[in-house]
Amino acid sequence: MMNTKPLALLLLVPFVLSACKPAATPTATRLPPALTNTPLPTQTPPSSPTVAPGPTGTPAPTSTVTPPPTLSGSGGGIIAFLTFNPDNYRQSEIKFMNADGSAVTPLPNTSGAAAVAWSPDGKWLAFIVHHNDNDWSMYVVSADGSTLTRLTQGKLDHFPQWSPDGRQIAFSRNGNIWVMNFSAEPTPQVSDLRQLTTDPKEYASSPVWSPDGKQIAFASQVGDAHGVSAYNDPNTAEIFVMNADGANLHKLTDNQTIDITPGWSPDGKQIAFSSNRDGAFQVYVMDADGSNVRQLTTGDANNVGSAWSPDGTRIAFASDRDGQKYVYDIYLMDADGSHQTRLTTSPWDESSPVWKPAANASALSAGLAIEVPTGNPPTLDGVLSPGEWFSATQQEFTDGGDLYLMQNGGYLYLGIHENIEGLTTTSVFIEYDDKISVKHSSGSLGTAIFTHSNDGWLLIQSFQWSLYGVTSNTEADQQQREAFLEGNGWLANLGSMTAIQEIEYQIAMPDGPFRVAVAYLKPSNSDKAAWWPANLADDCRKIELLQANIPVNLDTPYLLQFAPETWATITPTSELAAYAFPVSIDLSQKYLFYFHGKIIEDQGIHAVSPDFGEYEYDAILEKLSGYGFVVISEQRSINADGMKYAERVVGQVAELLKAGVPAKNITVIGASKGAGIATSISYLLK
Repeated sequence: MMNTKPLALLLLVPFVLSACKPAATPTATRLPPALTNTPLPTQTPPSSPTVAPGPTGTPAPTSTVTPPPTLSGSGGGIIAFLTFNPDNYRQSEIKFMNADGSAVTPLPNTSGAAAVAWSPDGKWLAFIVHHNDNDWSMYVVSADGSTLTRLTQGKLDHFPQWSPDGRQIAFSRNGNIWVMNFSAEPTPQVSDLRQLTTDPKEYASSPVWSPDGKQIAFASQVGDAHGVSAYNDPNTAEIFVMNADGANLHKLTDNQTIDITPGWSPDGKQIAFSSNRDGAFQVYVMDADGSNVRQLTTGDANNVGSAWSPDGTRIAFASDRDGQKYVYDIYLMDADGSHQTRLTTSPWDESSPVWKPAANASALSAGLAIEVPTGNPPTLDGVLSPGEWFSATQQEFTDGGDLYLMQNGGYLYLGIHENIEGLTTTSVFIEYDDKISVKHSSGSLGTAIFTHSNDGWLLIQSFQWSLYGVTSNTEADQQQREAFLEGNGWLANLGSMTAIQEIEYQIAMPDGPFRVAVAYLKPSNSDKAAWWPANLADDCRKIELLQANIPVNLDTPYLLQFAPETWATITPTSELAAYAFPVSIDLSQKYLFYFHGKIIEDQGIHAVSPDFGEYEYDAILEKLSGYGFVVISEQRSINADGMKYAERVVGQVAELLKAGVPAKNITVIGASKGAGIATSISYLLK
């Protein structure tokens, strides 16, 4: 949940094949210099990293500041990479290019760079400068090259990698994995250095965070300290994973070959890596648990790297297939290994590609990709009752509060247990189709809407308040809530309905992937606020917005700065997708509408009656389809208005008739409440 060049050396191998010396063994394969890692002597770590004002020693980044020309992102994004003089690996720098290989642009202040990483907000790049054998220092440079800061010095640091929220940097120091906090304000600085792996015999490198920030994968020479293998072959390295605090360390690969450069896919389901298990180094992909390994590249040439595009559809890597042996170029391929394309053609060695994060490259999701399971609809009473959210996926707010997410019948359900005592205000932010809706619950429910503009997000609808004081379970109050859901596409219990800081939302989902963020605040103490995802750093956290204190009059433009690219992305799923109303109408087909019983509204599509057993919804639809019908069926929302639902289906029937489908080829049937809906449709169509 995510390299210093001779060095002509097998990564993690405890011998050095220096660029200035003959190889220690004729069988060694030279990796791209940025992927090599010299075995390092054990040193006592300091309590915190040393911060210096700028680089010293030779080589060092230059002081010339010439902002690079604007890159368009053509080809689907922007890629940073390292370029090296193959005759002098100390002569190197970072460059940018579009994902189609165009507009190659050097980044100022990066002379001598190795092992580049991009911050999640796209504003900074971290890299290593190999000053001498006892000083591999870490720097950060702004994305325009104008600001350079040295973060560490006097240590052997390598392979920096930002956490998804941008607040930590993992890296390799003296052959172990370390983590330190990072802040860009007021100037880039680091603190709280922690060592995660502790075996001095290990040569751990290339740490990468899982997209949810909970785990770190890395490559390491295998040793006894891991408790998973007794061999310590210098020509062996494996991929490991551990929790972000160093706990639960375990091995993902076990081939007694060299497996290196792990890279997590944006959805967290896969890890790409490089291995020489079949001869030359090739790019592989495995599931995040180490299973289902697939080889993506082949041949006698070396192919190394695992840089996933922000949308997870492509992988950038380095290969020496089309040029001089061991002189690499950048290539791009689809995530299944197809359409391998060469991007760079320089005589210099070019490797270590890394994509600019999606927040600045217009890709769909730079934030967390969440799989939301199907579950039974809860009762929106402001109480997360035992078992009610059993099927949900659980997330955590920044203050330790709990967020539960599940979907059912086209609705997203959120259960929020806030870690703040007293009355709170809660806002759910939904971004879709260049609009953001803010769904606010406190003493009333209200919706504000913003649309994307050149200068930010423009308010086009201020909060419109409803349901003040509607907190009981009387029939009248329930009818008001149903009317609000019907008219606004969402519903929540009021913050005043419960004294235990629990809020439940029901939100109609868009047709495609959308982004979501959640924040809550104690109005009487603006210091007490929490949000999700953890990397949320935009105006979703703005106090006046969380207090719903925004203009009502829209005559004066009201702009906020949102970054939905950093929110969580949710893709609606439906087990009934095959039974949706058809996009194209086939006049030769017979169409059948099936309306389920009320138990499906109450419990979901896997409903079970204590008297009659399981409602075999799927089996019913499959059986009806087997009679030659195009079956149309969907799960209704809880307590759906039967007559209003019937009116909507009448419109669908009318659409079939208008297209030319004969009335005799259209059938409506149902069970229980569904039978009543079918009867109403027949009546309305007379």
